[in-house]
Amino acid sequence: LKLRLNSIKKLSTIALALGVERTRTELLPFLTDTIYDEDEVLLALAEQLGNFTGLVGGPDFAHCLLPLSCHRCSHTLTAQSDWGQCQQRVRVAAAAPIAPEGRSGPVAVRAAALALAVGMSGAGAGSRHKRQVGPQHAGAKNFQYPPEARPDDSYRHPALVWRPCSPAPPSHYGLRLPCSVLCCLLQMPAMFRTHPLVPPLESLATVEETVVRDKAVESLRQISQEHTPVALEAHFVPLVKRLASGDWFTSRTSACGLFSVCYPRASNAVKAEIRQHFRSLCSDDTPMVRRAAASKLGEFAKVLELDSVKSEIVPLFTNLASDEQDSVRLLAVEACVSIAQLLSQDDLEFLVMPTLRQAAEDKSWRVRYMVADKFSELQKAVGPKITQNDLIPAFQNLLKDCEAEVRAAAAHKVKELCENLPIEGRETIIMNQVLPYIKELVSDTNQHVKSALASVIMGLSTILGKENTIEHLLPLFLAQLKDECPEVRLNIISNLDCVNEVIGIRQLSQSLLPAIVELAEDAKWRVRLAIIEYMPLLAGQLGVEFFDEKLNSLCMAWLVDHVYAIREAATNNLMKLVQKFGTEWAQNTIVPKVLVMANDPNYLHRMTTLFCINVLSEACGQEITTKQMLPIVLKMAGDQVANVRFNVAKSLQKIGPILDTDALQEEVKPVLQKLGQDEDMDVKYFAQEAISVNVFFNWMEEKMENLQDPIQTNGNSFQEIKFQ
Repeated sequence: LKLRLNSIKKLSTIALALGVERTRTELLPFLTDTIYDEDEVLLALAEQLGNFTGLVGGPDFAHCLLPLSCHRCSHTLTAQSDWGQCQQRVRVAAAAPIAPEGRSGPVAVRAAALALAVGMSGAGAGSRHKRQVGPQHAGAKNFQYPPEARPDDSYRHPALVWRPCSPAPPSHYGLRLPCSVLCCLLQMPAMFRTHPLVPPLESLATVEETVVRDKAVESLRQISQEHTPVALEAHFVPLVKRLASGDWFTSRTSACGLFSVCYPRASNAVKAEIRQHFRSLCSDDTPMVRRAAASKLGEFAKVLELDSVKSEIVPLFTNLASDEQDSVRLLAVEACVSIAQLLSQDDLEFLVMPTLRQAAEDKSWRVRYMVADKFSELQKAVGPKITQNDLIPAFQNLLKDCEAEVRAAAAHKVKELCENLPIEGRETIIMNQVLPYIKELVSDTNQHVKSALASVIMGLSTILGKENTIEHLLPLFLAQLKDECPEVRLNIISNLDCVNEVIGIRQLSQSLLPAIVELAEDAKWRVRLAIIEYMPLLAGQLGVEFFDEKLNSLCMAWLVDHVYAIREAATNNLMKLVQKFGTEWAQNTIVPKVLVMANDPNYLHRMTTLFCINVLSEACGQEITTKQMLPIVLKMAGDQVANVRFNVAKSLQKIGPILDTDALQEEVKPVLQKLGQDEDMDVKYFAQEAISVNVFFNWMEEKMENLQDPIQTNGNSFQEIKFQ
């Protein structure tokens, strides 16, 4: 499977090597055998064929990627043909055929091949039958032979032998060929206007696996753009009609995605046929087909004329929105957005809004959920007047829906709804018609609803302004900060910057800081972690003095937390704080407190000291690292716990590049050599690794100092020089 899949993914390379002619005549016929392969292979094949137009000769040959069909009778030589699934085999004798009434042999063979392709029906395997030349299938009643290939009615071709699905190999006198390509290989003139093979895209659009069908439809949509209007009607539109009229629901579902790409460039007569086919699919007996039609209704409406939208699409929308299957009704809601964008306000009120009101009160919660989920798009589509009169009351009902999923979906849209309201009168609408329902959701029994609201409610502060935020929203924020659900608290913390922009940091600290401090000591470590991640933001907004007074102790407490993830995050937090407040602040405030932990009885806390030194050394620079941090690290090399000792080796390796050569040689190297003789294998390993790294950096520094001419480096990096 993997080999076949890789081969399919390299089809473009193969096609380039073969050239356009051999791609059309050799590669694509071979691909027809893969239509019964694994789904992964089919998916890759469908994707590749969408980019094959240039590989078969350009737009003039775009139709080559569509199935073979008779230009006159539209009989399609595909898996839907009477005589099988493109696996039939025929044998054409190598001997010269008998020509009727003086006609040349090749012409007679072409006529016989044509008769086979459009007229033969099944015969038993292994039997030999001489078939009368002439169309015998129902779809060929209007068929006419080319003048040069029209045989007598009584003529029977003795050289034509047919054997369906014969397992026997080709004999020495004949060729075994797919019957669907026979007449093309016999060079039928102009009767077959498509490619001389049966590419699998149409067949791929009918398979059972949904992802394969979708990819085939995507490729067909892509290929349709390469057709001229004439070629589109001659080749692509018939394909869409065949899919729309297929016996299996799979082909009809695929057809739904193709109407919109062929409709705009079709003639008026063909457009009417396309609309008729789409109407049929919208009322199909199979729910899967109606779902597919409903999902493409809005897309199809966008390419139709306005009169057709009013007279045909709107009735289809109404019918689908009242379908017995809720899976169809909810997709109709999605189509409503596109339809509403095309109609005037009067038409909307009369044609669309009754159906939309019905959907907002649908008995199925899934339909109501879809209305809530698409509410912002609907609001923009219908305009402010209808929003005020119809959508706001509907939104209120969704916010107090009996199903939690619906309430959560509506809560997610609160901010967008308020932002999209017209500025004039927006504050009044929010305060009187939206905020009362928001207050109820703050104490909702379902945590998903509260979490959804918490993710957007902070954004209302920028809409309502400072006074309304302090008076009406801050109490809600505080209630959510104290909520028992961790996700609710996290969502509030994540959006504190929105409130800070409106009410200022002082007001924020007075009202929300006590709750934040409480969360910093929460029993759930993920809540504490969220506070740590937002601490640099708060610190930058509060300023260094306020931070030292209110939050510094919290940051130090996190360094000795019993959860490693908290200690690690607190360590990284220190580095960000130093970057904000500067090295002088770090030297006076943070570094002394960190170094004191080196004497902590708990070895985990002593290790945290090393972790802090690793990150602070980068932010503080060489002087502070050499004078204050290095002595502590060297002292800890004699720790009784092996874990601490090998972390000392790792720390010396980490800070080595920051130190000068004298410190490395006189202080670091002896300690690492001692650790390299440690009885613990891990300590010994990390010490030797640190020695090798520091020796390299020392050697590199000396190497660069000895270079008199910078040109001698040839512009190479340290690593490149090393390997030279």
